[in-house]
Amino acid sequence: MRPECRCVVVAGLVALATAPGAAAADSVILKEGKKPYRGTVIRDDAREVVLRVEGTSTFARERVREVVYDDGRPVEYSLGREAASEGRHADAARLFAAALEAPHHELLEQYILLHLARAEERTGRVEEARAALRRLAEKGGRTRFLFEAMDGLSRLGAEVPAAAPDSGLTETQRLLLRAAIQARRGRHDSALGLFGRAGRRAASGTFLARRAELGAAGCLVKLGRGAEAAMRLRRFLIVCDDEFRAEAYVLLGDALAADADGPDDWREAAYAYLRVAVHYPGDPATEVPAFAGAARCFGRVPGGGAARAKRLEEHLAKRYPSAAGEGG
Repeated sequence: MRPECRCVVVAGLVALATAPGAAAADSVILKEGKKPYRGTVIRDDAREVVLRVEGTSTFARERVREVVYDDGRPVEYSLGREAASEGRHADAARLFAAALEAPHHELLEQYILLHLARAEERTGRVEEARAALRRLAEKGGRTRFLFEAMDGLSRLGAEVPAAAPDSGLTETQRLLLRAAIQARRGRHDSALGLFGRAGRRAASGTFLARRAELGAAGCLVKLGRGAEAAMRLRRFLIVCDDEFRAEAYVLLGDALAADADGPDDWREAAYAYLRVAVHYPGDPATEVPAFAGAARCFGRVPGGGAARAKRLEEHLAKRYPSAAGEGG
């Protein structure tokens, strides 16, 4: 075969392999199974994921751990996921923003926005994180990440309307969002009751159950029940995974500081905060309050405490200058 003919054949094969819909092999990975289901995803929203292969298979949203799209996945998205996994969050944010501008699968956009928001938050760009979450929340029931979008907006200080019963969210998710709204408005008694209801409805050990437990602990601290919060958080830390440990240690520091009554108590609270900086660094949402809290606690310890507090404040100002300038 002549060289020019070989080139035409190769080009044709590449075009077939990369054309939209060519041998699509999207994957649906369930939480309870290791083997992915393959086919073409035709629905991926707040209620369910539908996969077309020979006929269709439908999976409830809460069963799905991840959906991997074969067609319409920009290379920037794959590189962004890799950068995020390596802790290069500024690079990840830039790549995810580029992936949004590149041609992409319509259903993949919700994943790009979610990862973009997480990367922006981890680089301290809170307003940019909010903007990505707002775009995600505006999809309503058309995104499987509606709860994550609304929960994230609430956590980042944005006003979030209550979710309607027909939003596609579960009752437990709606209870958690109502609780977060009440807590943000300073109604901690009401929020504590809602977090308790959500925790009782959620399956033990799940993301929602742990989110409810942390929310309840935060309310207890605000209500002046630091000892009760500390006891619950210590039990929580025995069984929780790394996804929640940084936040739990910040709350434990808050709980211990709320009831501190002497140098030993202040030191114990400071060391709880510092567990975040030592073991779970890199996320300003937890690292900033951890450094600030540890500095406040050491500032109450006689002797060398003031010097340690000053060093922590200087480190915070160097690592997160905007957060330090705004008082954390």
